[in-house]
Amino acid sequence: MHKTTTFPRRELYDMVWETPLTRLAETIGVSDVALAKSCRRAGIPLPGRGYWAKAERDRPRRPPLPKLKDEYYEVIRFQLASTNDPHNQRKLKPEKGEPIIVPTRLDSPHPLVAQTLKAVGRAKSDQGHLSPPSGRALDIRVSPGSLDRAARLMDALIKASETRRHVWRITENGPTDVEVDGETLHIQLHEKLKRHELPPPSRPTRARGPRPWEPDLDALFALRKQFEWRPTGILTLGIDGPWLTGSVRKNWNDTEHGSLDNKLHEVLAGLAPAAAAIKAHREECERRRKAEEERAARRREEERRVAHQRRLRARLVRAAGQWERAQRLRAFQTAVSARLDELSPPQREKADTWLRWVDEQIDKLDPLQSDLSGLIDLDPPSGDSFTHDPPNGDEWDWWSINRRRY
Repeated sequence: MHKTTTFPRRELYDMVWETPLTRLAETIGVSDVALAKSCRRAGIPLPGRGYWAKAERDRPRRPPLPKLKDEYYEVIRFQLASTNDPHNQRKLKPEKGEPIIVPTRLDSPHPLVAQTLKAVGRAKSDQGHLSPPSGRALDIRVSPGSLDRAARLMDALIKASETRRHVWRITENGPTDVEVDGETLHIQLHEKLKRHELPPPSRPTRARGPRPWEPDLDALFALRKQFEWRPTGILTLGIDGPWLTGSVRKNWNDTEHGSLDNKLHEVLAGLAPAAAAIKAHREECERRRKAEEERAARRREEERRVAHQRRLRARLVRAAGQWERAQRLRAFQTAVSARLDELSPPQREKADTWLRWVDEQIDKLDPLQSDLSGLIDLDPPSGDSFTHDPPNGDEWDWWSINRRRY
């Protein structure tokens, strides 16, 4: 089980300048490397080399905490392995357990191992490795001489792993998967090969005497360096998986100080930390994705608010312009009415008709003569009908010009 411990950015900044990084990492329950990486991601400056070795009066002043570019790092999170003691949150190391006995003979192989031996038996050697068909065998790439040992190693590891309820399977794409605590790990067993240079082939003696010219292909072929891959018998068993970082051990191999046969219990113990690392990384990515979605939603909402303000301003300026034009027309109408006494009776009748028509047109133009609900409504449109495109025209440039000027 794992738990998440969080620290505000400002608080962690104070802590790293008050306590040495290694000691602080032990208190939190993470490695000093993981703590340093988290601080760098959050833009927290760290004390330089030799800072704590100096007397307090000789230490350089701490730099100010820079402004944060990404709001996600306002809170720093650490994945901790929980223990029975809630006060001890140190990162757990894998318990190696009892050694796994590798049989000297493979009498009753695991079904996956038996399937692998059957598929490999028909496979051809490809640059020193047996190459079985993809999806029909465990991910074992060894020479024919190391096949028996590789099969016994995988057989012992799979059987011991299944006692812990781990699920193994051969995938169609080739990797060997083992499901540990709901996470999928890829397991591979490869043999190290050594490149051996071959001497160039001897050039055949060409007959003397006149003969038509032809390219000397044998000489060109002899200039190419020839080599072959030779098996070393050194096996490496590796763990891989999506987002598996360097915080956990991923490879075990034959060395001068120990055989891989005696390290299978370490491999088995390393499966759980690897699965936990993948899970923690996936959860971290999920938190980042949600935080980014929240930031994007806030940006969209701000864009929506700005666009709506532009529309309200454009509507205000447009209505004011219509009202001003209506006032000008009414003033002109009044001026015309003042001269009606100069007209003859027939012309005055036509003028009266014209003035009534002018009244109708002015009322249509004047926004104060129509329903005011559209003018005074400040609510933004809802749903997909809202767009962020600014309205046509330059009415809303009044405010943008003032912003640029001041």
